[in-house]
Amino acid sequence: MIFCHLISNRWNSAICEYALSMGLALRHLGYHSIYICLPEAPIGKRAQAKGFDVLWEHDFSWQNLRFLRHQIAKIKPNYIICYGGKETFLARFLPKKLPKIRFKGEIGKSGFFLKMKTRLALTNLSMIISPALWMSKELSLLGIKAQTIPLGVDAKSFYWQGKTEKLDYSQQLLIVGRLDPVKGHLSFLKLFARVKATYSDMAHIRLVIVGEAANLTAKQISSALASLGLSLDKDVEIVERKVFDLCQRMNQAVLGVIPSLGSEFICRVGAEFLLCGTPILVSGAGSTEELLFLEAGLSYAGKSEEEAVFLLYQLIKNSANESQENRQKRAILAQKSFSIEAMALRLKEILVHVAPYAYEEKT
Repeated sequence: MIFCHLISNRWNSAICEYALSMGLALRHLGYHSIYICLPEAPIGKRAQAKGFDVLWEHDFSWQNLRFLRHQIAKIKPNYIICYGGKETFLARFLPKKLPKIRFKGEIGKSGFFLKMKTRLALTNLSMIISPALWMSKELSLLGIKAQTIPLGVDAKSFYWQGKTEKLDYSQQLLIVGRLDPVKGHLSFLKLFARVKATYSDMAHIRLVIVGEAANLTAKQISSALASLGLSLDKDVEIVERKVFDLCQRMNQAVLGVIPSLGSEFICRVGAEFLLCGTPILVSGAGSTEELLFLEAGLSYAGKSEEEAVFLLYQLIKNSANESQENRQKRAILAQKSFSIEAMALRLKEILVHVAPYAYEEKT
């Protein structure tokens, strides 16, 4: 069975991450994936690094439809998966019997004309897939039925490390992700400072921020510390680069924090923390609360600042004192929901409702 992934995304985004995970999940089921993407897009090189076949499309404009049709005729896929609007539109003009599956990773602002535009754009498709239950519910309000398939993360890269070495995860909180105002670093610093100022037994706790600069820099974060009564290195460490020991860092953290103010339609980092057995504290943005199975962590969405401070304090104390056995149980539960294997099982469940296109051999 051949799946052709059409993706016009130019950035190393969450959509790119989902497309790669989709290919890995399909591979787990024994299916073959081919990616058609833009030459400069990171998705191409990343897919090749995972051993997938990649073809390049100059762009996904109307003028290139003929070339795309030629590519599809050569590949002879049984399914098409689209990850953006441009390729979804072009897919309308591919063979009618060829099933087209659309991944819908975000929903814009509401409004009558936008709703009508969304409904029109998603007609003539065999299936809609979303990464979060709340998003599928939003689409249902537009009269669009969507199947929910959470992102799958490679459990061989993120896993509970156990007692192979002495772990001291009682000392630090960890935030992982690009440095960007929407990721909520500055707002969380206020909560962290309040916890340290209010509770004397939190004096030793440090916050470690790992991420490359986007629309925010380590210097800008550092400049906000003094006014909050925090000091660089002693209270807060900022690692403004890509790290190659992320699994170990996540294992050693007392708590993974996702303080985003928006975005997070796909929260990969939260799933990675849980696969390592580390509990999480989330802001409630996007789909972050859907990560919270029993004892996975807590959300401070809708809480007052005082309530959020106490919630953070209690979660730090409980997490710092929990056993390795509890962490292992959390990691096992996370594998059942957020691994590539879990994504594959969900795909298998829904693909039975969409018959593949069978190409007839010409004699």
